[in-house]
Amino acid sequence: MDTEPLSPPLVVDEPTEVADAPTRRRRWRLPDRAWIVVAACVVTAVRWWEAADRRVFHVAPDEPGQLAMARWLSGGTRWNMFDHLTWRPGYALTLAPLARIVDGGEGLVRAALTLNAVFAGLSCVLLTLLVRRWTDLGHRAAAGIAAVVALAPSAIASSAYTWAESLITLVFLATLVALQRFIDHRGSAAAVAAVALSAFAMTVHGRSLPMLPVTAAVIGVVLIVDRRWREAVAIGGLAATLGLLSVRFTNWVLRNVWDEPSDANTAEAVIERLDAPGALLDSFIGQMWYQLVASLGMVGIGTVVLVAALVRPTRRLGRLDAAVVLVLIAPLAATSVTFMAGRARPDQLVYGRYVDAVIWPVAALGLAWSWRRLRATTELPRSFVPVGVALVTIASGIVVAFRHGDQLAGDVGLRMMVPGLLPYIGNGDGVPVLTITALATMAIGVLACVSVAPSVRRLPRSVLLLGAVAAISFGGVRVHDAQAAHLNSWAIGDDVAEIDRIVPAGEPIGVLMRPSALVPDLVEQRQRFQAYQLFLDDREFVWERRPGRYSTSYVLAPSRVRALVEAGGVVVWYDPGKPMALWQLP
Repeated sequence: MDTEPLSPPLVVDEPTEVADAPTRRRRWRLPDRAWIVVAACVVTAVRWWEAADRRVFHVAPDEPGQLAMARWLSGGTRWNMFDHLTWRPGYALTLAPLARIVDGGEGLVRAALTLNAVFAGLSCVLLTLLVRRWTDLGHRAAAGIAAVVALAPSAIASSAYTWAESLITLVFLATLVALQRFIDHRGSAAAVAAVALSAFAMTVHGRSLPMLPVTAAVIGVVLIVDRRWREAVAIGGLAATLGLLSVRFTNWVLRNVWDEPSDANTAEAVIERLDAPGALLDSFIGQMWYQLVASLGMVGIGTVVLVAALVRPTRRLGRLDAAVVLVLIAPLAATSVTFMAGRARPDQLVYGRYVDAVIWPVAALGLAWSWRRLRATTELPRSFVPVGVALVTIASGIVVAFRHGDQLAGDVGLRMMVPGLLPYIGNGDGVPVLTITALATMAIGVLACVSVAPSVRRLPRSVLLLGAVAAISFGGVRVHDAQAAHLNSWAIGDDVAEIDRIVPAGEPIGVLMRPSALVPDLVEQRQRFQAYQLFLDDREFVWERRPGRYSTSYVLAPSRVRALVEAGGVVVWYDPGKPMALWQLP
């Protein structure tokens, strides 16, 4: 029987429904580098808010000195600083363009305070770059740490004053970034930038004078090791030239704004204090205690991190990196210690303002170390660094309390000079040294307990974030409230507007100071004359130093001056806030 080959069976596929694969909703994440911008914007906004209710300067003659130089550099009417202490004009130079376009008086003050907030935001960016370079933290963590440092009480307090602190921090960090780039790439452009920035730093404030020779020396040594002899000589010449230009520019401004510039804030005044080792040690311990309690030990931990890197460098923080940070900060801290040695005012015993402006990198390294301990993903060896820092805090606190406890308990002095203590003392009249030491030690002790335990410790990021926000908010509010005493008490623009209506346009106004007057005393007179010049921004003030021989027809002076009465003067305006008056002479 014939058979046909079997055909393969026909298979008909029935349509089947294929279930859609489950789709995962992708979470939108902010780009890494955007966190730097976010941190800078937050810092700028908060620092601006800290001074949002200020309409006039509050520390004279420090703040008026900067405003006076800015007005003169902008081409405005000369603001006479008489024989007050002098300051360097770097900050005023950055403010001068704004002084040219804003109205005088409150407008100039608000412009300066806004500029301070912008400088703080830029400093946050630079500090983030340094933290990223020195640690293995990501952009988000590094930006967060930089923001915490920029908003700490010791930093945020400077937002309220029209002085150079915010610019000092910015220029210092910019110099450090340029030095780090030079170390990493050995580029000539970075070397020149570092020297130029350090020269500008000495133009901003006298306490930054060591930055230029130290920066030039660091670069010169590296170039010599690399056998780049000509470049080393060129850097030395550039540093000398820029330093000389800075001095000449400073003297030129001082001669034009001051009638008789005081020489109290000079390098010679610092050198004269070097012959008192006991006072120097006392000043060092007081300022060390301040930095430890103001930063809750972070400055101490950061210092240990840097010193340890000199012995056992890490992959990110090399031996040369740590050495540069230390040699750049150490002379600035030594200048602060020396300048305050032997001073009697309570705040000068534990002074903080000068070092606060440049200690940011050290505090940031301390925070980075602590972050790694609290967010550890693997078991870390025990560390007794926080224990050591806590012990040093206790020891220094005991010494300060023994040496100056009674004096500090009775008076704070100028609280804006010890801003890191304001969260502890608020509006209080004194500094309870032992109480502050105990509180700071307890905070450091929490980290110490975590560090000595050998188990994995990974605290939730949300907990750390909430803790940081709460601490910064508490500190910011306490600092603001503590510095709000006599807020805008010198805002007398409406009162002095009457003077403009009395004195003919273009007529200069004389100033007569009476050292023998009891009410108001000489200090109050001099402060009042600065307030008058802020609001009478188109008037030239002439210092009348020879009673009986006056060069002006209108003179501002105390309301009771026999010499003016004998000269035929009559009062045409009374200051409603102080026993001061405008006299018209025949």
